Amino acid sequence: MGRDETLDCLAKKTALLEKIAANTEKQRLLVAKREMRGLRRLLRERGALIDELAAVNGLLDAGAAWRQPFADEFRAVESKQRELLGACDRVLQEALAERARIAAEINNSRLMRQVKNRYIHRWQIMAWGNCLNVKG
Repeated sequence: MGRDETLDCLAKKTALLEKIAANTEKQRLLVAKREMRGLRRLLRERGALIDELAAVNGLLDAGAAWRQPFADEFRAVESKQRELLGACDRVLQEALAERARIAAEINNSRLMRQVKNRYIHRWQIMAWGNCLNVKG
């Protein structure tokens, strides 16, 4: 791998990291809005971007001889990648917390429905039927 190819790979890796960062931000917004419909599409796109990033990383690892002259560029890209990884972890934690809140809300609504169906409505029906024995 030559000098120009290494620079091209670094530029492509930077562009891919920016796309993944934008995708992660969209995921964060969708999780906050509780819109799960668009989340699958974003996750599929992110998977494709990560596959491309793995291919670029493979090319950069194959040209390890060219790492020394571009040490500053490699450090900058690696720090950007670490920041992106931290942001992805935060979004994942937010999504898990939101999922737990949604599950709790669904569980509570089911419990309330069961309470109403089993107790409140049953007593109303029984009270209505008691009027048959009253003389009048």
